[in-house]
Amino acid sequence: MEEIIVERKENQNKLEQEISDLSKLPFLSTTGYNFDGCTIYRYIGIVSSEYVLGTGSISEWNASVSDSLGIHSKKMENKIATAKMEAMNTLCKRAVKAGANSIIGVKFNIMTLDANMIVVSVDGTAVMRKEIK
Repeated sequence: MEEIIVERKENQNKLEQEISDLSKLPFLSTTGYNFDGCTIYRYIGIVSSEYVLGTGSISEWNASVSDSLGIHSKKMENKIATAKMEAMNTLCKRAVKAGANSIIGVKFNIMTLDANMIVVSVDGTAVMRKEIK
């Protein structure tokens, strides 16, 4: 039993080292399907991430007042921007764990759920790219 625990710990350390090594590379993402001056030499697969946030009754009230006055709701705008950033950060971490140094075809979707919840979903294709010399 102790051998299994030691082996798992070694595998975990090895994975963390590999991720650390990958994170030293410049990580790029794009809504497009290539990077100028680079070639994609390995397609790893689709990665995705979601971030769910509650709007809260005060935020909804502020948004409805803003809507009725014809002005934009900065509070709601900031919440969605934060959710997009958090979803993108998780997406990048998942791509690095998969062995990628870039993501192409990034696409955001924003959906509403019951009970005043908003879902920000982001996906893309994890790839390995290198500079063309």
